[in-house]
Amino acid sequence: MKKKSVIWGAVILLIFFISCQPPDEESGIITIGIYSFLEPAYSAVVNSNGFKTAFPDVRIKIISSDFSNHHDSLYTHIQTGEGANDIEVIESGCLGRFIPPGWLTDLSLSPFNGINAGKNLTPVSMANAITDDGRLIVFPVDIAPAVLFYRKSITDSYGVDLTYLSDWTDFIGKATELTRDTDSDGIINHYGVMHAGNPAMITLNGGIGNWFDESGNPYEPASSFKNALQLAKNIREAGIDVNIESFSEEWIPALDAGTAVTYFSGAWMEYYLKHWCHESAGDWRVAHLPENVYASSGGSFLSIPEQIDNEKKELAWEIIKYFCTHPDPQLLSMEMIGAFPVLTTLYDNPAMSEPDPYFGGQKVRQIYRDIALQIPQQRVSGYDSVAVYIFNNAMNSVIAGNKTIDQAYDDAKTEMLDYMF
Repeated sequence: MKKKSVIWGAVILLIFFISCQPPDEESGIITIGIYSFLEPAYSAVVNSNGFKTAFPDVRIKIISSDFSNHHDSLYTHIQTGEGANDIEVIESGCLGRFIPPGWLTDLSLSPFNGINAGKNLTPVSMANAITDDGRLIVFPVDIAPAVLFYRKSITDSYGVDLTYLSDWTDFIGKATELTRDTDSDGIINHYGVMHAGNPAMITLNGGIGNWFDESGNPYEPASSFKNALQLAKNIREAGIDVNIESFSEEWIPALDAGTAVTYFSGAWMEYYLKHWCHESAGDWRVAHLPENVYASSGGSFLSIPEQIDNEKKELAWEIIKYFCTHPDPQLLSMEMIGAFPVLTTLYDNPAMSEPDPYFGGQKVRQIYRDIALQIPQQRVSGYDSVAVYIFNNAMNSVIAGNKTIDQAYDDAKTEMLDYMF
């Protein structure tokens, strides 16, 4: 009897010991690292019946943080060789930070064969995903065709038509007509532009790619970058921008109140408008960029860090393909957050022709679709993020009147070359 008591005591202690151990929460889980803007869509996709049917035995854990922290943390995890999620989202403007070999899995290789898997995705997105040495380091999941958002009631009240803009001079002229003191109290109530740098950066494809020529020289051809600086200078000198930076505290209120009548951005901007600009619902419209320029302003890509165990990589890849090449998640993401699909086989889908009540019944997705198919392919460089930072500073110096266009351009080029060499 004493012997049995000892045995049962040992069993109870063992059970107690096991029960006190922390559960292996990561076992059998695929983690996806995202920035918070994407969270509503990604949560909806992984909780959808379609996803659960495709991956009945897979548990997904979404790790979300703000835009900067997400990319900075990923950069640290990649450099240290540990801590990255099984799947990581990377925004187009941040791709250059993750180009070095050995950082992200080359999805062009077997068993992934990602080049063939991406044959129905937008050409510009696939071009952005491939490094100069032919590695497919990310896979496109959404694209952000750049357009002009504007307030129709205000433009109509002043007899200004923004549906077609022949060039940037035409835009400045019309934005000047929109900049008015409506009650003669000496305070301007409506400005044609949010910030002088906003249209100017759009002319450079929204800051995505092409910061270097084929020989690796920064800010070439010089005419393109000087023209962007000139445009920003012209807008500020015309007194037609309210001088509010994007994502500042004043940004959304200025849009909702009509303080800024226009705003240049990617298709994702409709999420911010619909969720934060309630007073102006139904009054917004979308137009092509001046001169029918085709550009992008954002876009997301999915990646598998090289540090991930090989046995998880194939499952992670199947999940990536589901997000990027299956109609359901592509359409669901568009509905949830305005993330425009990269899957071109959807471009004839009836959803692309639905009138949008928030935009006064305008079929805005048709405009996004037409632009997405015509955006020129851009080269992505490991120096892109630094090039954007330096050029933004150059543009601000011109806008503030601290430097001439030639001085700002020359200084930016010198600073970039110093950084590179």
